[in-house]
Amino acid sequence: MHTENFITKVVHSSLVLTALLGNLLVCFTILKNRILRTPVNYLLMNLAISDMMIVISFTPRHILGGLYHHPRGLQGTILCKTITSDTFTWVGAVSSATTLVVLAYERYAAITFPLGTRSKLSCRKLKILVGLGWFLSVIFNIPLFYVRSLNQQRGICESHWPNVTFAKGYNIAWLILIGIAPFSLMAFFYGKVILHLRREILPRQHGSLATMKSRQKVTKMLLTITIIYGICFIPNLILYVVWYYVLEAEIINLRKGVLNSLNSVPRACRAVECNCLWYGNSKLINGFCPSGIFRQLRDNELTLTFKVTCVTLTENFITKVVHSSLVLTALLGNLLVCLTILKNRILRTPVNYLLMNLAISDMIIMIAFTPRHILEGLYHHPRGLQGTILCKTITSDTFTWVGAVSSATTLVVLVYERYAAITFPLGTRSKLNRRKLKIFVGLGWFLSAIFNIPLFYVRSLNQQRGICESHWQNVTFAKSYNIAWLILVGIAPFCFMAFFYGKVILHLRREILPRQHGSLATRKSRQKVTKMLLTITIIYGICWIPNLILYVVWYYVLEAEIMYTINKVLLFLILINSCTNPFVYAAQSRIFRRSMKNIVCTC
Repeated sequence: MHTENFITKVVHSSLVLTALLGNLLVCFTILKNRILRTPVNYLLMNLAISDMMIVISFTPRHILGGLYHHPRGLQGTILCKTITSDTFTWVGAVSSATTLVVLAYERYAAITFPLGTRSKLSCRKLKILVGLGWFLSVIFNIPLFYVRSLNQQRGICESHWPNVTFAKGYNIAWLILIGIAPFSLMAFFYGKVILHLRREILPRQHGSLATMKSRQKVTKMLLTITIIYGICFIPNLILYVVWYYVLEAEIINLRKGVLNSLNSVPRACRAVECNCLWYGNSKLINGFCPSGIFRQLRDNELTLTFKVTCVTLTENFITKVVHSSLVLTALLGNLLVCLTILKNRILRTPVNYLLMNLAISDMIIMIAFTPRHILEGLYHHPRGLQGTILCKTITSDTFTWVGAVSSATTLVVLVYERYAAITFPLGTRSKLNRRKLKIFVGLGWFLSAIFNIPLFYVRSLNQQRGICESHWQNVTFAKSYNIAWLILVGIAPFCFMAFFYGKVILHLRREILPRQHGSLATRKSRQKVTKMLLTITIIYGICWIPNLILYVVWYYVLEAEIMYTINKVLLFLILINSCTNPFVYAAQSRIFRRSMKNIVCTC
């Protein structure tokens, strides 16, 4: 299995598992709690069931595809129409859309006509609406069940449309009836609700202030779900309409242009399967075909010419898009952290300055990651001395590791600061003042640069191919350096942090009553900060230590192709680590959250 294909399946599997567990938890929560057994929550449970159907029916085609031998004959055809194609994904999608429309109307009726009995959603009405929603979902997807058929020769599910006009018409119907129409209805109802809630400044006779706030919260939650649904589904529906209008040449040429620019055609076309789209006997066939760029087939004396795009090429493009999204999120999030600390006087404390240093480290990691892992293949690397200097500094990812060492040293200083502040609150020697802060931060960056000197040395430009490579003098040196990384940047700092956080947690547990040196509010504040920093440390360990272990193992199993695949997966963890910190600050610190909100709103 090709690297990108493997990564895509791993990411898909993780998301499917998360969706199943999350939505199953929603269903159990509603069923086991009497207070939650309301019409609105039953609709949310129906939405959760729809989501579970989507991810379950998504699995056979998009995750397990290629991992099993498809049965042939009548049994295979039935399986194709029901299970091994993703038809029920779209049944769940229609059910989600109808459920969201009913939820929007329920909010509209409950808030604008709170005393009306006709508009109230009773259990009887709920059953009718839910049943009608599922009935419409199945009816609307009958054409999909009809066009899905099994290629008996190759054992692959394909879509055989009677003609292109029917395919276009059906996909336009999807866009209008399942995309635009429901979203317009929901926008109308939520617009009415928001206007009503804005006018309702003082509580009226029909409800208390608490009731009004409760309604606002529920409406806000449902509006968020609706917006997410629109963002995630409507572009997909638009794509399917566009797909059948720019049927062959435009899509293939677009992919070919993008993928050729990535310089990856020769490598990626070793894949076993490719995606293709072609005409034959006035029929439109969308399925899989053997690997190749251009082929000709003869079908009932009709020569079919079609173009094939390797799946792996598209997946390579998808990987770069995902990487780019994570890099952009990390850059914006960490930049927001820096601006929040600099613009708010209350936040200008030694701990927050260390968090700002951590954010700068994350931004350096992201910026240094980009040229090698995202932009590679999109530019022509200069040769000569200029190219060598660029290779050692910019176009390789050396500064990613400088940022990594800086992150580790910053986290060690943060944990020591917490230990000193909580266990010796009156001590002046252990207190982190600005002078000590500057020394620690400067020393951290100095050690980061020193520790990475070997990387700057071994990075060199292949003048013939224009690619940055690592030329180690011998394997022993490479092994030793990577073991040093694992011990000094992975295990040692993490053990150090675990020791001090253990001391801090034990101290906080013993301190049941506030002592003379601090109030209850101060103690709670310290607990919150400690919890936030502990979360950051755990995320760092989960995301970075597996990568350091991999680089040690790599030099003992140099020939194993699986190592390249694992490396690709672990790169996602590095990016995710840099993305999560700003969200952790916002989630666990009210001051951070408010300050960030003010900066975003001002912009």
